[in-house]
Amino acid sequence: MSNQQLESKIESTNINGKTVNVKLKENEFVAWTILDQCGLPVDVDGNIFKTKKAATEYRNNAWAGCFKSKAEMEKELPIRQYIFAGNNPVRPLDDVIEELKAKQETISKIAEIIAAAEKYKNAYFFTPPASASSRRWLEKKYSFPKVEWEEGGNTYSAWFSIECSCRNIYTYNCYTKNGKVTNLTAIRNSYKRLVNTI
Repeated sequence: MSNQQLESKIESTNINGKTVNVKLKENEFVAWTILDQCGLPVDVDGNIFKTKKAATEYRNNAWAGCFKSKAEMEKELPIRQYIFAGNNPVRPLDDVIEELKAKQETISKIAEIIAAAEKYKNAYFFTPPASASSRRWLEKKYSFPKVEWEEGGNTYSAWFSIECSCRNIYTYNCYTKNGKVTNLTAIRNSYKRLVNTI
């Protein structure tokens, strides 16, 4: 099978109901392969397969009689999707997808902080809820723990919270870039660039 048949610039995957693209380099493609006990593609002729079915059939025929059951064979020689560059294995596709999931979760958390900060930028002039339970609910809804991320060679962090008294709403926050205090604009710009990497 030629690499041209398998070549794909972008491999789509579904993360939390959203289609996300795995961006591949110019010479990379995704294929099915048989993994050894170290999690690396088995070095045999035809170790790159266009479909999972083809990889399964090859494995079941090549290692017939070596295992007590198909379950044991699947455990010892699992079949997974892998990113290749030419005939060289680069990374398991699952690893890349997990990284994308983590990045997507971070982006969602940053978006929540930005939205809350913008909503309550004039919070001191807002009227808090009348009941104590409603004030506690509001504090919980618009308070977010610290999020850290890397983007463009820089390390950022952000957290935001509100506190409701009987008469006022107070906001608390801290935004940093490389350990130094920065502002919401820097966080917003980093967020926009981060979104563009997905």
